[in-house]
Amino acid sequence: MRMVFLCLLFSSSLQAFTLLVNAPGWQTKELTIYVNPTNCNVDPMPAVKDAISLWNTVSTASLKLKAVSSTSYTLAGLKAFSYPGIAGIACDTSFDTTSSTLGLGTYAYGSGESYGYVRLNASGGTGDISKFTTIQQAAVLAHEMGHLLNIGHTNAPEALMYYALGDKSDLSLSWDDVQAYSYLYPRDELGQDGFMGCARLTSPRPGGGPGWMLLLAFPLLVGWLLKRYEAFKTNTF
Repeated sequence: MRMVFLCLLFSSSLQAFTLLVNAPGWQTKELTIYVNPTNCNVDPMPAVKDAISLWNTVSTASLKLKAVSSTSYTLAGLKAFSYPGIAGIACDTSFDTTSSTLGLGTYAYGSGESYGYVRLNASGGTGDISKFTTIQQAAVLAHEMGHLLNIGHTNAPEALMYYALGDKSDLSLSWDDVQAYSYLYPRDELGQDGFMGCARLTSPRPGGGPGWMLLLAFPLLVGWLLKRYEAFKTNTF
């Protein structure tokens, strides 16, 4: 019974992040994101590379990202999910010119394949990506890239994946962002069976992340449980 208690405790949801869809992420260790600069009013690659570098700083995640400029994958094809296993970024001129939205990202999964893309505002209007600084562009791209990776919004205001990006002017990840990325793409360093027979860390479940901080506190927890057990046997609480 005590073992069941420990497993439930270690698998409890402590984080605020969500998944975009109830599905696994990209089934690879290195994901190439193809960037189509057609129709862009600015070269998106510097901001894309900054955004990718940010996600690649997460040492507890197995997935690494890289960007390649290519016109092979069009916006129409990406939106129609015509490219299984392909992640893309493309500029979209169909945004309303009065819209303040700089970009939108999405992820889908079907028939064992992942699909994902980010479309950037290239309308020439209020939210056109070219009207913002590289840091602002990178922050937007990193956020939308999170969606492309199947990370949903969080209610943690300090997080990159907070549902209202607002006027974010710095490029950083919060603990919640790191947990989300590590949860979807964990480094399986505890082996096939996980800790003490609990569910493997490589088996994603929606709505939260593994309790990493509880792992660090495990020795204290075991000591406390043993003391309580001895006190129970001797009735000396």
